[in-house]
Amino acid sequence: MHFSTSNHPMGILLCCLVGFVGIYLGSITPLDSVTLAILCGALVGNIVTIPTSWMSGVSWCERKMLGLAIALYGFNLDFTLLTELGIQSILKVLFTIVITLALVRPIGHLVKIDRCLSLLVGIG
Repeated sequence: MHFSTSNHPMGILLCCLVGFVGIYLGSITPLDSVTLAILCGALVGNIVTIPTSWMSGVSWCERKMLGLAIALYGFNLDFTLLTELGIQSILKVLFTIVITLALVRPIGHLVKIDRCLSLLVGIG
């Protein structure tokens, strides 16, 4: 994970702020903080005009930190609990995964997220 001085610190700070908002919202809602942080980031990116000088920091966070966060989030799955739930629950989970992956690209296109990033979010 190469960090360069060309990555604008204000863009990185903005991404950290969005992440902290997601963590806070995750503590007061039934949704998890990673999902809420991603939604907040998409909302900010589509509503607020971010200075172009900050975009190198934002892009670095999108490419490096978001991928790492989603990968680490995947470790949260408890396979023992899943097997205790039974075959019907496993089928429901698989159905949900298929629906999520089918919808993630069209939704990503609507909120103007890169195709690869929207797929990464859906997988996470």
